[in-house]
Amino acid sequence: MALDAIRILVMDEEEYIKAQKELQEAVDDLRKLRNQRSRSKGITPEAPFCSFCGKGHNEVKKLLAGKEAYICNECVELAKEVFDEEPNG
Repeated sequence: MALDAIRILVMDEEEYIKAQKELQEAVDDLRKLRNQRSRSKGITPEAPFCSFCGKGHNEVKKLLAGKEAYICNECVELAKEVFDEEPNG
């Protein structure tokens, strides 16, 4: 993780722009897959679904709404486990 941070610091502007473009393409691909998955399960774009795992409101116990995203109880629990494992500092 620290090595990745160092690599980012020494990136020149061209490498940064290329990496940013690749990241945006990956995000777009994930959104397309999530939407395909949702449609295949009968979830319409109007029906809320988790912005992290793509599960629909009818597939989870709770779905919390944020300003521009939703998160389900399963992703909250997973995030809690990750934060609990990280050393303080």
